[in-house]
Amino acid sequence: DIGSLVSTENNASLLAGLKALRYLLKRMKRPNFDEAIREIEDMIAGIETFIRRTYDTEKGYFRTGGRWDPKTSAFVWDEVFAVDCQSWVGGVLGAPLVDKW
Repeated sequence: DIGSLVSTENNASLLAGLKALRYLLKRMKRPNFDEAIREIEDMIAGIETFIRRTYDTEKGYFRTGGRWDPKTSAFVWDEVFAVDCQSWVGGVLGAPLVDKW
């Protein structure tokens, strides 16, 4: 269903882009970017929370994502293992943070 699928890999890519944008805006040191930086930081926190939830502690890997089921009003995880989920998320978050989970 359109709009109901959420991809871990796509969120990891978005997270990397937002971190890069935040870095650039901070380096420019313009006060008019302060609000944008705060909004970007909020988005980063939200994506990091989602990615943390994709981690299956029992299986020891990140799920590929999932979908919203309108019939049950619940999010259903996709339990398929994908190497790119592991490498993309690990590359964006860094091993020290992932190891804490």
